[in-house]
Amino acid sequence: MRPVTKKQHQGFTLMEVMVVVTIISIMAGISMISFNQSPSKLLKRESAQLRTLILSARDEAIFQSRPLALEFFPDGYRFLVLGENKEDWKVISDKHLAAHQVIKTVELSPYRDDLLIEMQKSIIPDEDAEESKSEAENAPTPQVFFLPSGEVSPFELVLEFPAKVLLRLGFDSMGKAKIVTHRVF
Repeated sequence: MRPVTKKQHQGFTLMEVMVVVTIISIMAGISMISFNQSPSKLLKRESAQLRTLILSARDEAIFQSRPLALEFFPDGYRFLVLGENKEDWKVISDKHLAAHQVIKTVELSPYRDDLLIEMQKSIIPDEDAEESKSEAENAPTPQVFFLPSGEVSPFELVLEFPAKVLLRLGFDSMGKAKIVTHRVF
């Protein structure tokens, strides 16, 4: 008879190694998908969404036979509708034309006739600052108009991913957009 000896394990089995490699591969794949958004793609996606919303707002102005407007902020935009008294603008709460905040690293700069349109500080209200401002200072300020006739105020919009990508869109009087400049730094 042979004496019974204890085998000493040295290393891992093939199955253990394969399980670890599979888990690492899955985690690497997931991280690549989530970090693979290039600045150029982000700006193009943001501009495509804005173009769609502008055409939708133009169509809504025609359908409702009431003027709509667009107000820009450095970090987003919102659509407005002319109130019943035809003097003040109200923020649209409708789901598809609701206020939109752009991705934090993207900056918006609207231009009309090559002049930068003045904007308020942020689309996100600052609770402390809101209390100290008067109602007139908090009133929406329309910058682009959508008329019931289907006309839109022509303007250009620069979407910028600072120091990386610049996308300049031009919108004509029918609300159709074209890319004026697309630069990658």
